[in-house]
Amino acid sequence: MTLFLDDQTLYRILQRESPADVYADGAPSAFFTTADQMSFARVVRDGYTNLGNIYNNIWPQTTDGKL
Repeated sequence: MTLFLDDQTLYRILQRESPADVYADGAPSAFFTTADQMSFARVVRDGYTNLGNIYNNIWPQTTDGKL
C-alpha cells in the first residue's frame, strides 16, 4: 500500500531532522522557524495529494476522471 504523508507527519520529520539546539521545537505557531517548517510541510503535502490523485486514477475502481 502506498503511503502519502500528511502535513503533521511531514512537520514532525522536519523537526526531527533539524540539528539539535539550533532550531526551536514546538507548535508551528510558536516561532518563525517552526512556522517556516510547517509551511514547507504543507507545500510537500500538496505534492503528495496530487501524487495520490494520480495514483488513484491508475486503478479503474478508484478513478474520478472521465474518458
